[in-house]
Amino acid sequence: MKFLTFPALLAAALLSAIAVIPFLPAAKSQTSLFAVEARLASSVPGQVVLYFDSGTGFNEGAVARVNITKTTEPTLVRLPIPPGSYRAFRFDPIDREGTVRLQSLQVVGAGGRVIRALPFSALQIVQHIQPLQQRDGLLEIAVTPGGNDPQFFLNFSPPLVVDASFADLTHGWLSRAAIVFFPLLALLFLLDRVAAVRTALTSAARSLAQRPARAVTVVAAFAVVASAYPVIFLGKSYVSPNLGTILLYDNYPALPGYQSGETVDVKGSDVGAVMWSHLPLSMVQHRAYAQGELPLWNRYNSGGTPLIGQGQSMFGDPLHLFVVAANGAAWAWDVKYLLAKWLFATALGLIVLRLTRPIAASASEPIATLLPALLVTLAAPFLGFFLYRLNHPAFFSLCYAPWALYCWIRVTDATSRRATALGCAGLILANAALMNSGTAKEAYMLLLSLNFSGALVLLFSAAPWRERLAKFAALAWAGVLFVLLTAPIWATFLNTLKNAYTGYNAPTAFQVQPSLLLGAFDELFYRPIMAEERLFNPSVNFAILLGLLYFLVTLRHHFTNRTAVALALSSLVPLAIAFGLLPWAWLVKVPFLSNVAHLDNTFTCVLIVLWSVLAGVGFSAAFRRLGTPEGRADLISAGLLLFALVFTWIGYRQAVHRSVYGTNLTFTALKDGEVIPVSPFVWAT
Repeated sequence: MKFLTFPALLAAALLSAIAVIPFLPAAKSQTSLFAVEARLASSVPGQVVLYFDSGTGFNEGAVARVNITKTTEPTLVRLPIPPGSYRAFRFDPIDREGTVRLQSLQVVGAGGRVIRALPFSALQIVQHIQPLQQRDGLLEIAVTPGGNDPQFFLNFSPPLVVDASFADLTHGWLSRAAIVFFPLLALLFLLDRVAAVRTALTSAARSLAQRPARAVTVVAAFAVVASAYPVIFLGKSYVSPNLGTILLYDNYPALPGYQSGETVDVKGSDVGAVMWSHLPLSMVQHRAYAQGELPLWNRYNSGGTPLIGQGQSMFGDPLHLFVVAANGAAWAWDVKYLLAKWLFATALGLIVLRLTRPIAASASEPIATLLPALLVTLAAPFLGFFLYRLNHPAFFSLCYAPWALYCWIRVTDATSRRATALGCAGLILANAALMNSGTAKEAYMLLLSLNFSGALVLLFSAAPWRERLAKFAALAWAGVLFVLLTAPIWATFLNTLKNAYTGYNAPTAFQVQPSLLLGAFDELFYRPIMAEERLFNPSVNFAILLGLLYFLVTLRHHFTNRTAVALALSSLVPLAIAFGLLPWAWLVKVPFLSNVAHLDNTFTCVLIVLWSVLAGVGFSAAFRRLGTPEGRADLISAGLLLFALVFTWIGYRQAVHRSVYGTNLTFTALKDGEVIPVSPFVWAT
């Protein structure tokens, strides 16, 4: 067989062109395409701020901020701005008393294209700035003594228009595509010319096809590397001081020894929980172990507070022991995040294998068993959840959760007492890791919800009732052991909670308007309802949505798959809680649940696991049916479901209810002429 052919080269070129699309400016938020670049030096560390007026005046929703360090030589500061038509800028060169030496100021596009140079003469002093002086081509800006809010205005007449050209949107496409194409070309050459390479790859592919579980673990590792390549290859970290959290100092650099004041815009992701609590607590735990003590008490906070009793210390999480042993080192935390994501992808892939195995067993090709599981495994590390919870401990809660469900399915499928016992032992370990994953809301709700889903799986199984009851008895005994083994954790937590004040003492229940359900499949569609398009709630991704849609349109064909039916039914409970089917008045009366408050994101986490598994069942059906006339009808039905999701999302954005009996007598979220603003980037997506 010849590999280096013209069709193969065309396929490699097409794959290269597609593979680099996510890295092009066109695939990024438009605010990353344009910026006001200032080259300056500052006598003090601080913050440079730019407000931009596109016709509605200056406000906190139209602002860019960059932290700078003390420097003697001018360095580049980039203040991102979205495309638009601007009447004025407000430029704050520093946010405290000091001196700034400005070398240049200009508006640039992708690739450094200069849109407009902003001369020093255009700067109009507003306040807290002494008379300006120019020396050696630099503009010296001295803040008045005691001043903490120096300001310049730059007015534009006619307005400054900033818009993306085709060159801006595709900048770097050819060079990036070449980086992908030439390795593919080299691989084709090796396959054509070196028989040993061809034989080895073919043998490896066959070996993985015959060992589906191993294939899932390998693909999970590949997907994790692809999703976290900045951490693995580029020296980034999940617990970097430059994620935007104030640490030892109240400005940047936030720690001794750091030189960079640059911070990442995490779009509202809660990066403070790990940096302010869990990372230092891992060091407190290390010190306790080093002194021969259990980490029961945190003597470094508020004169002493409970450590295990707070329910978030991660004491009992097997992976966390590695972090504690490394004294909370950043690299150890990064390893834990990567391993947790690998465990998550692997668990989902293995569950899909178990669900699709009976269907694929009759197939002539082993690949029929493998591909649905591999698709879910490959998609799992790219969930929108991992943007919403960039490094939050809920990251670990979600990643451990599928293993509890997997153990229930293993027990359901077990054909021997030994297999049942191993499944029960695995369930104890999975639940213990989940309980101690570092959160209270997400961990406990995931634990209860996925064990409920697992119980439905066993209840709906086709085994005789005697066998099902025997397995329930074994699992109940495992539950008793779990409760006893973890009593030092949950009992201490409940006792501490009873005598403590938390921000969740007042019962409430936050849910998501169901018209925004599209956002549960890509968090991008939640962002327009937040200022500056910040993160609102977690999501899966559109790959999982496609599989789930196909599952729904072929639902009648899945009634023989009892496990899939049980999981579909169990998903209705978190769906009803998260998206408002169950009313607020009911939820706030449920003990403990009423104090979770964030029911929207907590129960979306449950849906993420269940929807991902059901998507795998949908992919399995798609592989069987898409080549048939029934498959074309399925696609039409799936397209209609997708249209319904998009239709309701667009309607929520712009529908204004008519006031039937006069102004303010009919409730409407939007007033006449109002719409929820949506950026061109969201529409393009």
